[in-house]
Amino acid sequence: MKKLLILLIIAGTVFSVANAGDCWRDPLVKISILPNDIDVEDFLPKLSKDISDASGVPESGITVIWNEIPAKRMITGGKLGIKNENEEHPVVVELNLAGFFTQEEIEETMEGIAESFEEHTNVDSKQVFIITTLQESGKVYVFDETMKWEDGENPFAD
Repeated sequence: MKKLLILLIIAGTVFSVANAGDCWRDPLVKISILPNDIDVEDFLPKLSKDISDASGVPESGITVIWNEIPAKRMITGGKLGIKNENEEHPVVVELNLAGFFTQEEIEETMEGIAESFEEHTNVDSKQVFIITTLQESGKVYVFDETMKWEDGENPFAD
């Protein structure tokens, strides 16, 4: 079965490999958070499942990257962040989706991420700031070519 390799550049290069037949709409999720008490190894599998449930994409097609921001390397409202334990510094989530996700699917995925933080960590969903970027046709390079598709069309369909 074909494999899909999506390149995402956000503060470095991140690769996601997924099963294109089932997961042609692979979400890529990058979390940036100040030092915290979250058990990341316990939380990430729960978050991945919650994203799958919210988006309808199998977990095999979901990639989540966790980046801890060093203390005093984030400023919000003029205040340097030391630790993620107050409402002054949000958890920043960058959600990358294929351009043919519907608005409803986008909203359900974002809500699933925020709810997962609230349910499985000490982070209130109001502290989760999610920015969604849609990858449009002609802006994904894979298999030695630029991928192009019509709205809603699976570019990997046989």
